[in-house]
Amino acid sequence: MHGIAFATFVGIIWFVNLFLTWLQIKQHKRLMRSLIHVYAGQPNIYLSSGAYRKFMRPMSNIFIVVDENYIVVDYRIKKGRTVFAQYHKSSEWIGRDVHSILTELEEVNHNRKSRNNTEIAAMIQACQQAVVMVRKEKGEENPQLPNCCFAVNSCENAIK
Repeated sequence: MHGIAFATFVGIIWFVNLFLTWLQIKQHKRLMRSLIHVYAGQPNIYLSSGAYRKFMRPMSNIFIVVDENYIVVDYRIKKGRTVFAQYHKSSEWIGRDVHSILTELEEVNHNRKSRNNTEIAAMIQACQQAVVMVRKEKGEENPQLPNCCFAVNSCENAIK
């Protein structure tokens, strides 16, 4: 009798976990679609994302939209400990060059005694991927492209 109750409890927890994961993925896709829709008509605009999570620490997901001159056009961040955290538009990095952002963040990250800031790590990842994407598009280098970094104009039908 106790085995059935335990199995039922585990099953309910598993279904709740599946549902909350589905909500998180749906929110992620919705933001990607909206960013693609907003910037789809503009040439040489790139969408890059960064995510970082540590055990028992807040996670960070970041989307940045970068133009061909490595300037951040749009910046969205989701930071929190639960699946109920929402993406927020921030003007903190908008209008700045990706290389200067990388230099500043890597310096801050290197000088910190505590390397627990997931926002810094996620932003570094997003900026590095944006640089790789723009360089590939310009023909400067031909690196292996990360899965979460792509040209906005080439993926209007990719996410349905």
